[in-house]
Amino acid sequence: MRLNRPLQLHGFSQYFGYGPTATLYITLKAIKKILGEEIRITLHRNDAIDIFHDRCPELADTLSSSDSLRGADMVYSTFDPKPIFEAWYQNIPSIYHCGYIVTGK
Repeated sequence: MRLNRPLQLHGFSQYFGYGPTATLYITLKAIKKILGEEIRITLHRNDAIDIFHDRCPELADTLSSSDSLRGADMVYSTFDPKPIFEAWYQNIPSIYHCGYIVTGK
C-alpha cells in the first residue's frame, strides 16, 4: 500500500489488566521507530490506554473515545476482536494479535 501521506493506523486493546495494552504499546513503538513521520497513530481509549498514554504521550498522535474507524488505513488490535470485524466489514487492512495467533489481511 503506497500513500502520498502518512499511514493512519488505529490501535485497540482489550481492557483486561495491562497485558494487551503493553503488547499494543511495545509493537506500535517499534513500528513508529521504523516508519517515523510516515505514520500517524490513533489509539482508542480504555482505562489501560489512558494510563499508558500518561507515561508515554509521544506514541499516539490522537486519542479517540469512539470506536469509529473513520480515516483509518490500517487497524491493529491486541486481544480485542471487535475492531477487526469492523475493519473487515469496511475492507480496511488489519492485524489481530491475541498471544496465540497473529493474523493479517
